[in-house]
Amino acid sequence: MTEHTPHVGPVFARVSVIVFALLTPVVAHAIWDYVEMRRLRTRIEAIAAKGEPTTAALGLLEGPAAEAARYYTAAGALLFGFTRDVPPALWSEIMAAERSDAWPPELVDGLRALMTRHAEALALLDRAAALPFDGFQAGTTSNYTTANLVSAARLCQLRAHVRALDGQPDPAVESLYTGLRLTRVTKLPSSLQALSSVLRRARPSPAAAVKLGTALAEIDRDDQLKTQFAQMRAIAIDRSGASHFPVSLEPWDIHMLNGQLDNFAALIAAAERPEADRHAAVMAVGEWPGLNLPSPLSRKQLEVQVSAVERQTAAIRCARRLIAGEVVNCSP
Repeated sequence: MTEHTPHVGPVFARVSVIVFALLTPVVAHAIWDYVEMRRLRTRIEAIAAKGEPTTAALGLLEGPAAEAARYYTAAGALLFGFTRDVPPALWSEIMAAERSDAWPPELVDGLRALMTRHAEALALLDRAAALPFDGFQAGTTSNYTTANLVSAARLCQLRAHVRALDGQPDPAVESLYTGLRLTRVTKLPSSLQALSSVLRRARPSPAAAVKLGTALAEIDRDDQLKTQFAQMRAIAIDRSGASHFPVSLEPWDIHMLNGQLDNFAALIAAAERPEADRHAAVMAVGEWPGLNLPSPLSRKQLEVQVSAVERQTAAIRCARRLIAGEVVNCSP
């Protein structure tokens, strides 16, 4: 009996080689996609397990928090472009007065007119200040509202100056309080700039001082830098579309996102260090995530962020001592 050996023709062999060559990149791409996707899922699950945000989007706002968001949105809309409506000469006078802490009567009259013009917006800000605030509803134009409310904080400062000059200590401090509560939106405690000047002119009642001190205590947070990094990471996840699986990203994009998340994880771990060691620990990470900057610029951006938080923390703590009755100089 003759045994036949299977014969592979030259055409079939060549086709097999071509098919193999064509399929190899496809298979490699699929494996890479699987590996990167698994790495991404592991990282996001680890973030969620620590109770840290994986999205910056809020759920449905209800009750007083929703009401505060509506008041802030309305005030922001009313104040859109407000700084452009103020004559440049008036701004120059205001800045000169803030530097010298000398307020000519004609300037104060101009500020009173400004307060009257924007009384409705200021009333909305006062109402929002008394309420809890969790953020703006997803899908709203919160970035525009936040930008407008930076100007609103400036308006609260000026109102505090006018009230102090008019001999109204508690209303002046109330305006500072409204401005400080705007920090929940803008992340910038700009009312601190006016606090020393106002308190030099007008001593508030104990109740008003306690209220302002409480507002300062609420933003005097040791985890401020960590919170900022965690929030930025949540925004990066949202922008990538990785807040919910499956993720429609190419493997290279997932790979880059994984690297960004690792960078954030290192920064957040460094920001959790004791205050005395925190700056050095964060700078040891040495890279600002996600911007693909050259190394020196990336490190400089990180330094700017860390230093800004440190200056803000120092200003808040100095203001708390001032409210408590200590004689301190809180100038930058």
